[in-house]
Amino acid sequence: DRSSAASDVYKRQSINELAQGQQDYKQAVNEINSVLKKIPTSLHFQKDEVSNRFIVNVTDLATGDVIRSLPGDAVLRIARQLESLKGIIFDDKF
Repeated sequence: DRSSAASDVYKRQSINELAQGQQDYKQAVNEINSVLKKIPTSLHFQKDEVSNRFIVNVTDLATGDVIRSLPGDAVLRIARQLESLKGIIFDDKF
């Protein structure tokens, strides 16, 4: 069956693209880490569970102080508020 064979080819291509994307991601992380070893800072990655966003904190290795947080606090507050509004606005209608 042609449609089944085409579907199998498409699935294999998708799996290969995902694997390549993961490999590219790992390589990028390794390159970033090697550059950051030369700078007296560290990066900490975490996920904000409410807004479902990744947060990157740049900290000073000497003091442990957070130099920068990406995205900023204001962006995360807005995202969290939007998430809470979704439940109020859409749950009654759907």
